[in-house]
Order: sequence, then structure tokens, then C-alpha cells
Amino acid sequence: MPSEQDRYNIDILLEQIVSSNLPPIVDKYFKKPDRLFDKVKHGDIPVYQIIGNSNYVELDLNEMSKSKYVKKYGAEVIKYFAFKNNGSKRVLGVVNPIYFFSFVYNAVHAHNDWIMQLYNSEEIEDIIQKSNSPILGLDQENFCIMDYENQDIQFLEQDYTIEQDLQFFEKFKNYTNELNRKSNKSFERNEEKSLLIEGSAPYYLSTDIENYYSSIDTNIFFALSSYEPFNSFDDNIDVFFKFLGSYNRAINGNQTNGIITGPISSYITAEFLSLALDAKFKNKNITMYYRYVDDYSFYSYSQSELEKNIEIFDRLIRSFSLTRKFEKTKTGRGFLKDNKANRDEVYRLFPYLDTDFSGEPLTLDKVNYKQLRKYIESLIAQNYLSQIKTVLTTLKNAIKDGRVRLDDKIVSYFIPFVLKVSYIQPRLVSHVYKLVDQICSKLAKNVVPKLIKQLLVDRNYILEYYSESEFEIWFYYLITKYSELRIQKQELDYYLSKTQEENFSTEPIILSLFVKDDLVANNKIFSRLKDEYISKNNVFNDSLELLPLQGIAMSRWWIVLLELFIYIRRKERKNGRKLKMFNNLKSEIIPYFYKHNNLNYSEMGIFCELL
Repeated sequence: MPSEQDRYNIDILLEQIVSSNLPPIVDKYFKKPDRLFDKVKHGDIPVYQIIGNSNYVELDLNEMSKSKYVKKYGAEVIKYFAFKNNGSKRVLGVVNPIYFFSFVYNAVHAHNDWIMQLYNSEEIEDIIQKSNSPILGLDQENFCIMDYENQDIQFLEQDYTIEQDLQFFEKFKNYTNELNRKSNKSFERNEEKSLLIEGSAPYYLSTDIENYYSSIDTNIFFALSSYEPFNSFDDNIDVFFKFLGSYNRAINGNQTNGIITGPISSYITAEFLSLALDAKFKNKNITMYYRYVDDYSFYSYSQSELEKNIEIFDRLIRSFSLTRKFEKTKTGRGFLKDNKANRDEVYRLFPYLDTDFSGEPLTLDKVNYKQLRKYIESLIAQNYLSQIKTVLTTLKNAIKDGRVRLDDKIVSYFIPFVLKVSYIQPRLVSHVYKLVDQICSKLAKNVVPKLIKQLLVDRNYILEYYSESEFEIWFYYLITKYSELRIQKQELDYYLSKTQEENFSTEPIILSLFVKDDLVANNKIFSRLKDEYISKNNVFNDSLELLPLQGIAMSRWWIVLLELFIYIRRKERKNGRKLKMFNNLKSEIIPYFYKHNNLNYSEMGIFCELL
């Protein structure tokens, strides 16, 4: 079985298969990752094969069913729109889990083989320290100082000062968790490190790379191990980087230009490329800067030096087919604008939101609501998005912990208001809907229908202006989670009618949310899946032995078929006579998971190892 550290890393990576801004739509599919990890390690899963003499694996496509999807796409990604701070859209994706697990398996082995060694190397510490987005987090248990002459680790005394930080070495360990930054010391240390790099330099320049993720050429990873700072480390780096090149290409429809934004695999891939750029900057004596992935902050005692350095910056990133985002480049004398949230201000204005609040639980009445609303309105006028996120998140947590309760009457005022906040600033959609989700979970059952009614009022607006986006996914997540069966049937029929008019990239996610314990509705969903998949993705020959949905595991429709299988398995465990309609549905779906009572790994059987 995997070690305790490996299990931690497996869980951390699997938690981040999708963006944290989405609702928990895939968490339930990864209940037993340790079991699959162990079977892959012992060669018991035929779809994964060892790469050469390494510890790493790749998908053996010869063991997977072939269809037009496999031949044309590699693996189809489920794409959706997210929103930037300025309201513009960007494309994110939910990647194929079968491919993603190969990344998780390899990343865990890479962590043990060389990533910890790389991040804790004395020789390249000055390169690693430029990044405020490290792949690994700092050891949470101890701060330590490395005696480079004796190679001994000595524990740091408690009365150390920030000035001493330049002299000690903190040990990196385990993958970072973007879902809970507070749990990892690296995020706390980044702020101190940034202050040290800035120092007393009066001039600054901030910039970032134009469409970084979508501009990365995956071919670069087939040669990245020859670049600094990787070229002096373990030979396994080359195998892993080549895997990253083929993996990122495969999960993005066999495209070599760009990597999918959303999963942690893309974040880690981009960070490795950024480290190679950091090494190039060091060789050109560009050292007074720090970055978060592709957002750079440079400092200098001379404006002319910054101008010279940015020209060098442009030239160096061009060698990786990247360009600077000129409209985001800002220079000045003084201090960079700090858009960080001020949690202390929130606690001062609204003490009941403080996690240390020890008073009686507060019922949010009309007076409290008006105060909260006025403050949020002022933040919107300032475009202070990070502070609004803090208010929404602290309120959500206060409701979850029972420190704040909502007057049932206030819900009819409050919900439309927070929804309006998300329409004004779409970047806040996930924070708003996470709050609404938490409110729904705490309301009395007779009040929830009123809230759902309010959501349904906005349905046409969302589908017209925010189709195929986080808005749509969150909207249907709440509708299918909290609404009555009658409403769910009504909304499913409406959505299916819309799919007859046009194709939606998010359709598999939405349909998977509608899979409940309603046999008639589930049959409608399966019929829609079959019609869409078979009409566009015929198998290579007409053999009667082939399944109509052959190769579906590599398509974007895997999530719908998996939800239907989970439904069937759940109903099978219940006693009682099964309807003919159910048995027919079961007979069509089970062959993609089992063949002659054995797991059908060539199709969807691998998911049974995880559930």
C-alpha cells in the first residue's frame, strides 16, 4: 500500500482535478484511490504500462477501445467558461480522469524521486525562491537551517528575525493545496519573501505573460530536462517531462499548442516551465523579482534598469514562444497597488464573522442585512473584489459553524442581492453560489422552495448571457440538489429541449447532475447520450460484437455514463422487483463496466476500482 506521505499527495492531487471554483461534481468518483494506485504499481491494470525502466506509467491505448474519439482527440475535455477580474471569459476544462490518474501516479513517484531534491537543492535555491507558486509546500512541522559544510539540519530558534531568513533553508515537502492555502506554510512565507526581495528599491514593474496556459507549446517538455535548473538532476526528470508533454497533449484533444486551465496537472506543468525561465533570468543577472506562476513583479533602484530588463525578459520568453501582456505592464516609483483582502477590517465591522467570535449566535435580521449590503455595495464601487470574496467566504463559514443564522424573511431579500453581486462581477460567481449553497443547507425545508423559486426566476437570464459557464454549472448544481422532484423533471425537460436546438460544451456535466433516483428521467438522459454519441462517433467497423458507445471513456460523455452506472448499482443493492425499464437500462450500461463478470478496463471498468 502507498506510504502515508504518498497517500497525502494522492489525495491532494485528486482533490484538484477540477478548478476549486466549481461545485464538487467529481469528488465522489475517487473514494478508493489507494487501491488503484497499488494495482497500477503491481501491473494489474492493463490500460497503464510502465515507461521503459522508470517508475512512471502511461496509457496503453492498444488496451483501450477505439473509436473516432480515440483516433481524433486522444481524450476529449469538457470545456466551460470562467471569468477574469475584468469580466472577460477564459476557457477552463474538466479533464479525462483515466488520463489524470496516470498524472497523479507519476507525480507521486516524481515527488519521491527528484522533486523534493530539486526544491531543497542548495545550488538552485536562488532560482526556486523567485516563485511564490511552488509545486511543493514548506514542511509544516519545522523551520530548519542547513549547515552546508556539515550537511546537518539544525532547528531554528524561536527568536529568529526576518533578516535571518536569508540565511536559513526551509524544507519543501508534499504538494501544495490550492483549496486550503492556510494549511501550508509556503503561502505564509511568500509574503515575507516578497518583502525581502522588494527591499528599499524605489522603482517597480509588474507584468504577466499573454495567455500563458493556452500559449505553452507541449513539445518543449520533450527537451525541458536539458534546460537549467533541471539538467543536473536525476535522469527520471527527462522521462517525467516527456510524459507531461504527451499527457497534456492527449487531454487537450491531441493539440500541441496550449494546455488546459483548471486541473492541478496544468498548474504543475506551467510551474516547471516557469522555473526554466527563472534560470534564464538569473543568467542575465535579473534577480530582483518574484512571481506567482506567470505574474511578475520586478524592482530596481533605476528606471532605466527596469526598461533594460523588460527587453531581456521579452527576448527570453520569446524563445519559448511566449509574449508579454503589454496592457498589463505597469511601471512606477513607489509601491505596487496592494489588492489583497483586509480580513481584519471585516472582523472589525462585523465581529460575528470572526472565527474567534464567542458571543451568542447572531440572527441576520433586516438591520444586519442593510449594514452588510451597504458595505458590499461600497466594495463593488471600488472594484475591491478580493475584499468581497472575503466577506462572502467568512459569512459562508459563519453560517456553516452556526455563528450566524438567517431570518427566514431575510432570505427573500438576501438571495436576490448576492445573485445580483455575481451578475455585476461575474468573477465572484463561485463565492456567491457557495454561500447560497450553504444557506440552502441550513434553511428549514419549507423555506428552501422559496429560494429555489428565486433561482428559477433568473434561469433564462443565466442561460442567455452565461451559457456554458460556471454560472450554468452552479445553477443546475443547486437546482438538482435542493429542488423538488417535480421541479427537477420540469427543468430536465426544458434543458433537453434546448439541446435539440444547439450543442453545449457543458451538457455532460449538466446531465450528470440530473441523474437521480428517477428511472424515467434517467432513461431520457441515456437516450440523449446515445443519440449524441452514436450519431457523431461511429466505431471503426460494423461488427455486432462492438458496443454502440465504444470508446466513450475517452469522450466528454464519460461523466454521464458513470453517474447512470452509480444509479444502477445503488438500486441493485435494494431489495424488491425491478421494472422492465430498469432491467433494459441496466443491460445497456453494465457491459461498459463489466465483461463476463470481469472489469472491462477497455471501456469504463477502471472507475469501479475508484468507487
